[in-house]
Amino acid sequence: VVIATLLCLHFVGVDVQKWLALTSLSGVVFSFLLGDILANLFGGFVLYLTQPFAQGDWVQSSDGTLDGWIQSLGWYYTSVRRWDKRPQYIPNSSFAFMPIVNCSRMTHRRIKFNMKLRMRDLSRLEEILADMRSLVENHNDIDKNMHQICRWRSIGEYAAGVWVSCYTTQIPLAQYLRIQESILLGMLGILQRYGTTVASSLERFIPVGEPETTSEFRRVIQARAVLLNRERDLEDENARLQAEREALKSGWADAEAGRRELENMEANNQQLEELVTTRRESYEKRQRVLETKDRARKYRRWAKHNLEQSVQRLKAKSYSLTEAETLYQEATRMRASGIQMALEAV
Repeated sequence: VVIATLLCLHFVGVDVQKWLALTSLSGVVFSFLLGDILANLFGGFVLYLTQPFAQGDWVQSSDGTLDGWIQSLGWYYTSVRRWDKRPQYIPNSSFAFMPIVNCSRMTHRRIKFNMKLRMRDLSRLEEILADMRSLVENHNDIDKNMHQICRWRSIGEYAAGVWVSCYTTQIPLAQYLRIQESILLGMLGILQRYGTTVASSLERFIPVGEPETTSEFRRVIQARAVLLNRERDLEDENARLQAEREALKSGWADAEAGRRELENMEANNQQLEELVTTRRESYEKRQRVLETKDRARKYRRWAKHNLEQSVQRLKAKSYSLTEAETLYQEATRMRASGIQMALEAV
């Protein structure tokens, strides 16, 4: 059909080679621009058909990048609400290459842990295991159709390992943790009933005599006591340094206040010195003025005396006219000098 269509276009007069080139180039551009969009749309269509999860399901990825609840399913992306309540938007095309675990569709949740018992209790291990096994098998929330294992599995340098594995039908996390906690508390009660407890790496089993603390534990206790003493010494040293720091701060504040007071005193002294200098200069000027006034007053008296003598001699006709005129000019000059000196003094 394609070949026949191309031959018909050729006979009609259409350039088949240009048409094919344009079609292929358009397809490349179209796939480059819309490739991601089409891939996400196709991924959404595949998710709609296969339905590996639904809205509200708890899903996880094998690499840990996805862990939360499906909030919404769209044709382009899927919204997941994570444990910290932040939304995570994942393109639908990513699910084609991401292994997904749908935790909401699991039928059971597994309880599995390894409990370590002390080596000195190996003689009573069989009774302890029997009570633990009875606890697991008779628990109301443990599925009886699944395996219920409580066995002595390993032995180490300081402890005997008891492996516990069973299943519960309670899927929600809070209920699952409640059941696991009840089993752990029940096993701890069994150990207390036998007068023992879980093993510790600081304690070793000595077969002869009573159990006693090893040299390693004693060294740890001694080291702890040394550390505690050192910590108390450091606390005392820190308190002493804090007190010295407070004292230095107080001394610095007092020194700063004293410095400001000295600066104020220096400023006041400078002002007083300036005032004294100004008053001294005023006093000296006043003295010069008084001295000038005294000289002016003396000149005036002398000029007045000369004028009076001139007048008397003129009356007595003891001076000639030229001598009288000379005396008069000298008296006038001295009077003018006295007036000038008075003006300068003022």
